[in-house]
Amino acid sequence: MRTGCVRYCWGGAALLATVVGVRTRLQAPLAVGGCVLVLVGLHELAPTVAQVFGLLPRWVPVAAAGLLLLLLGATYEKRIDEARRLRDTVRSMT
Repeated sequence: MRTGCVRYCWGGAALLATVVGVRTRLQAPLAVGGCVLVLVGLHELAPTVAQVFGLLPRWVPVAAAGLLLLLLGATYEKRIDEARRLRDTVRSMT
């Protein structure tokens, strides 16, 4: 019971830090809150993902990775422009 409460506290604090960073246009709370949210999410989803991958045939993850690489390559230039705009936005924060 206690570990579940700790997870919710971490998630809530990270969400609060992210929202504060966005609202006040501060770079550090946004980055820290976002990173902690991603880590908590990955930690919570890891057992489910491992279980699903165990049920799939061995070729499906390889095919999915290949499809993902193909899609990423097809939209590379657009994503580079979006990343530059995001970088400029984050740099403009104080």
